[in-house]
Amino acid sequence: MAVSAREPEEGQSTTPPTRRVGDSGGRHAAPARAGSRGWRALREFVIVIVIALALSAFVRAFVAQAFYVPSASMERTLLVN
Repeated sequence: MAVSAREPEEGQSTTPPTRRVGDSGGRHAAPARAGSRGWRALREFVIVIVIALALSAFVRAFVAQAFYVPSASMERTLLVN
């Protein structure tokens, strides 16, 4: 029996598959849009910069902080060498 290309075969559905909430889609998932990738990259960059600045502030405040004394005004309170 010949089947037309427009008619579904027996047992096939005529409606497109629907996605469930939280379904990643697997190999049939729609590709991400180019604009979406750009925003994702920008968001990741901003997060990395914020974390780096916070870590830097923490290290400067609680671990080590460099000082430069340009004159001999504090020489009596500092150890030379």
